Amino acid sequence: IKIMDGESEKVIYYYLNKNLQEGAKVSEKELESKIEGINKKADPSISLKEVSIINQHGLLCNSFKSNEDIVVSVLYECLSTVKDLRITVQIVNEENRPILITQNADNPDEISLYKRKPGMYKSFVTIPANTFGDNRLYLSLHLDHPTADYLIANKILGFDVEFQGYNNTQHAKFGKAFMR
Repeated sequence: IKIMDGESEKVIYYYLNKNLQEGAKVSEKELESKIEGINKKADPSISLKEVSIINQHGLLCNSFKSNEDIVVSVLYECLSTVKDLRITVQIVNEENRPILITQNADNPDEISLYKRKPGMYKSFVTIPANTFGDNRLYLSLHLDHPTADYLIANKILGFDVEFQGYNNTQHAKFGKAFMR
């Protein structure tokens, strides 16, 4: 465990950003050191393989216009039969405070995946265009298999949103809001 000592501002910045990965994708190897929570190491039931942020064309991206969809892709493996897996995507601010939270259970089609057999799975979250204002935002992720594993990857990717305004109107002072 690395312990940081020094000027308060630098120490706070280090701890708030210790998991942050540059770019729009974090791989399994990179995730290993970033995952917190409870995981039955001897016999885990889930494994997080990859998290990425992509644009509406399916390309890795970490810079968006506010009038574009933002897609979060989560690749994971069920190592045994898993019931009631909860995948929670959080869009957070620089202090890892939630701005928007969504969970796979929010999607009525997920009921067909209540019970997952061993294998690889990919889940997507689409954040619709015109949700966010002009900001730097971050992605945190939780995978919860009740009574077994609870994986937490806080503030692992960052992305920028540039406010575009509506109806050809751009007022900068209103574009800075987290959500529009």
